[in-house]
Amino acid sequence: MNTIEKKTRTLLIRVAQGKKQTIFSRLITYKELWENISEEKWGRGRKDRIVDIITKISAFDIDNGLPPLNELVVVKKTGLPGEEWSSIKSYIKKRSGKTSPYRSHIEAQQACWEYWSSEVNVTNTEGKVEEGVAQDKTVVFRKRNQTLVAERKKRDKNTCQACGYKMRVHGKYIIDVHHKYPLSASEGARVTSVKDLVCLCPNCHRIAHTKKFPLSPKEISRVIERGS
Repeated sequence: MNTIEKKTRTLLIRVAQGKKQTIFSRLITYKELWENISEEKWGRGRKDRIVDIITKISAFDIDNGLPPLNELVVVKKTGLPGEEWSSIKSYIKKRSGKTSPYRSHIEAQQACWEYWSSEVNVTNTEGKVEEGVAQDKTVVFRKRNQTLVAERKKRDKNTCQACGYKMRVHGKYIIDVHHKYPLSASEGARVTSVKDLVCLCPNCHRIAHTKKFPLSPKEISRVIERGS
């Protein structure tokens, strides 16, 4: 990979880990991506350039047995990748010579999130954990406690608390654990409990983050009912 491809891949990994603030949680729009990798203004033809870059990156990833990071790049209006899954899968096969093992956009996205997850396992018998601790002097990333995440999924029965969605693929539930009060809103460490978390499906999770302060499950439900 060349310099711009390496830079883009590093950015996409940060997006997958939840370390990069974007419009959609753990996803990035074409324009956001371009503005992070280039000093040139966003305009006509930039999307095609991005498609070329992320396709090469995903060809590299699939060739090395990793999930395709191109799936994290989405259209702002829909929050979804720019092409049908079959088209993207076919295009990547032409570039890499290998077939993606995933059957849908969401399955590939989930694989990226799980593989590149920055969540840290911490044993805590009190059901609380201090989050948002600075890891060094130059890089700050916010830890999510896997114990709390597992407990929240158990209590919510791996079901979206906004729309009721529940699906299991290859033995794994397609469900996100959403922070009601964003870690990014706090300046330092803070104590988080299971009550501060809620299970949302990927689509509702995206809806939650369409506002600066995330929408609640009830607010998301109203958005779904209105259809906008």
